[in-house]
Amino acid sequence: LPAIDVSIGNENFWQSGSVEVDYQIEYSPDFTPASGLQYVFYPHVGFSYGQSFEQPLPDEGPVNFSTQHSLGGNVDVFTVGAAFDVTHGSFRKRIVNQLTRSRINDLVNVTDGQRKTGPAIRLFPNPAGTHFIIAPEGAVAAPLLSYSIYDITGKAILEDKRAEWNQPVDISALSPGAYFIRLQGEGEDVPAIRKIVKY
Repeated sequence: LPAIDVSIGNENFWQSGSVEVDYQIEYSPDFTPASGLQYVFYPHVGFSYGQSFEQPLPDEGPVNFSTQHSLGGNVDVFTVGAAFDVTHGSFRKRIVNQLTRSRINDLVNVTDGQRKTGPAIRLFPNPAGTHFIIAPEGAVAAPLLSYSIYDITGKAILEDKRAEWNQPVDISALSPGAYFIRLQGEGEDVPAIRKIVKY
């Protein structure tokens, strides 16, 4: 079947305030585009539905193109996506793909030209029911850490600035779903970001 690949063309989009989105559309002559390519930029701010665009497609692929969108300082999550219809005889199919990026997942610290990553940390059990444990992988320099738990919209819903390693974190009040956790050991320069699933 035909396919759409959606990717980000520039690495520093959070810092620069502009994101370059690359689209690669593949389809063989066996399939005929029944529509142009509809693509969207949705910045997850308030009740805005974002922006939608359309690009004509030739009878044969592949098609590659890029677009650029501005990221305001209040944008912490955005989605880009694309879709088009193809036909083959009486067969009709809508081809869709999207990509969502969150500022919390893209935290990077660059010092003296060196890209640094956060500490080696694991969460268990994961998925978790009523609690999980934050454990370091290896020795830790300090007995305390801070963490913030975010829902998929990027809203902070639980935090502790002076937590201890290897102690249960109570998540019994959270609804089932996926959450992101920003963890930072005391004295660490760079936070770690982990995902946990609550059942």
